[in-house]
Amino acid sequence: MQDGNAVGFGTETWRFGIVAAVAPFPCLHLAFTASSRPMVDRFFEVAMSLGAQSNGPPGVRVQYDPDYYAAFVLDPDGHNIEAVCRSAG
Repeated sequence: MQDGNAVGFGTETWRFGIVAAVAPFPCLHLAFTASSRPMVDRFFEVAMSLGAQSNGPPGVRVQYDPDYYAAFVLDPDGHNIEAVCRSAG
């Protein structure tokens, strides 16, 4: 779906959208749900191998939830990209 300067992806509603913005665009935090903790680990490993900067290695973040397992990297533009799994173990 397209709406002005925005493009949305999803079947019945937007699940993910991209909006055109004028530079400088403020840094943002983008989180993706991972289906397992090993997937979070793999996200971090691959991102680091491709030159991302660590903004928090894989681990449990009890300040959010006892089962909140996430990793954070900064992309080349300084955006905080997160992979998170909210399942125990």
